[in-house]
Amino acid sequence: MWSEGRYEYERIPRERAPPRSHPSAGSTAPLFTDQPEEPESNTTHGIELFEDSQLTTRSKAIASKTKEIEQVYRQDCETFGMVVKMLIEKDPSLEKSIQFALRQNLHEIGERCVEELKHFIAEYDTSTQDFGEPF
Repeated sequence: MWSEGRYEYERIPRERAPPRSHPSAGSTAPLFTDQPEEPESNTTHGIELFEDSQLTTRSKAIASKTKEIEQVYRQDCETFGMVVKMLIEKDPSLEKSIQFALRQNLHEIGERCVEELKHFIAEYDTSTQDFGEPF
């Protein structure tokens, strides 16, 4: 009932498919020619698709690493916050000085996370250049 195609959109009911003729049914067109077909100018298009694929892969790798770093940062923030809260419960006089120190430490951890991401991107780009992929 269905005409087979390589892609789903190429499948059409056989009733609507054009009739197939057998190669020996009087066709005068050669089955193949000795002349190579002219290459289409899809070379540039193919390169663009390859580069798009590289950029997509790079973006996914960076997004994944960013998510990983953010999760670790959040866990660190929660841990530091919990420790500070417990310390303040034990000694309320520490609240102002310890909150200031907490903010400073969390800011420094955030800066290290940004540096880690920058380092990851630089390493990623270097490793892809080693394989002949430009970035």
